[in-house]
Amino acid sequence: MGPIAHLRLFCDNCGQVTNAFVAEDAAAAKVTCEHCQYVFDYVAGMLCEHHGYVAELPAGARIAPTPPPPQRSELLYQAQYADPMTPPNPTQPPPIPNFPAVPTTRAVSGWLIAWCIFCLIVHGLNLLGTVVLVLGSERLPSQAQVPPTSLAVSAGISCAAVVGLALILMARKVGFYLMCFVAAVALIANLVAGNLYGVFTPIGPLITWLLMRKTWHLFK
Repeated sequence: MGPIAHLRLFCDNCGQVTNAFVAEDAAAAKVTCEHCQYVFDYVAGMLCEHHGYVAELPAGARIAPTPPPPQRSELLYQAQYADPMTPPNPTQPPPIPNFPAVPTTRAVSGWLIAWCIFCLIVHGLNLLGTVVLVLGSERLPSQAQVPPTSLAVSAGISCAAVVGLALILMARKVGFYLMCFVAAVALIANLVAGNLYGVFTPIGPLITWLLMRKTWHLFK
């Protein structure tokens, strides 16, 4: 054993100064107050009075015991799972991370995908037909020509519907709102033009809603 340091430490329990004899190379020790027998921790570097070294201990005195170093498993546990507000306990199992629940149901079902693809084909053909009428309107007789305003409205409705359907396939609620707006505009345009078949326009958004309502909460 190396030299024995003679220290005088302040006791937190009784408020008096007690003598302590600690091994020079000890980083920590358990000190017993000679007045109240209160045991407290000494850590190297804490405030104390150093009275040199002694070769022999005084009568009745003993060296403050040094706590054993922590085991490797305890050090690993403290490094990984220690809570700064809670003393480490190597026997306690590590906490289970609280990961957010991952939804197992897809927002866009297979039936909704099939319905959107069907609507995309219909609106695509309608847009293609509008382009053909615009390009070939000069060759048609005046009685068969379609007013440019009607062609522009039809093309705009088809383009907006395609965008809305694409947003629905991307699980966006705004796509359904855009589809309802397009259906309302198409209904008004058909009624103004005297086309009574326009009253069936809201059927598209209705079918879309029936296919979306069960997973509506998963749409963004």
